Amino acid sequence: MEPDEERLADIARDTGATEAEARVIYHIRAMNQAFIQVASDEEEWSESMMWLVHSKALMNAILARIVQRDHPEGFQKPQEDDEDKT
Repeated sequence: MEPDEERLADIARDTGATEAEARVIYHIRAMNQAFIQVASDEEEWSESMMWLVHSKALMNAILARIVQRDHPEGFQKPQEDDEDKT
């Protein structure tokens, strides 16, 4: 299942993602919908909750990548003191 270019463009515009990142976001969303449907059919909601926790972590990882790229000043490493330098 491949998304159409318009859908990818919408995701990229809404999230600030590159085309590749938008594709990842699309597929994470699609996997969530598919898994919920499977779990719903089998009435296995505990599995659905576990899946959603892990898929949310994947989504957070890709979104953190976007935020870090767009706002690098918020992710700078602490500066070392001059005394600590060798």
